[in-house]
Amino acid sequence: DKGEFIEIYPKNPTAYQMLKTRTAKLKKNFRKEIKLVKPEVKNVQKRISRESEEKIDFMLKILNAKIIELKPKDER
Repeated sequence: DKGEFIEIYPKNPTAYQMLKTRTAKLKKNFRKEIKLVKPEVKNVQKRISRESEEKIDFMLKILNAKIIELKPKDER
């Protein structure tokens, strides 16, 4: 609460999009202007161990499955 307005820091892009669609309702509930701060999107890839990669490959093979990458709408 910044006095004249409410500042909201969503944790991720999905939360940001959800709150963005509800800004009018938030404004009505708090009776103040709402400032929604867009979170930074960091392109950080985590590496997994070789053993984990082998287990994943094995599961994919026996399930005849594929891994697909999904990104939030604002990154497409």
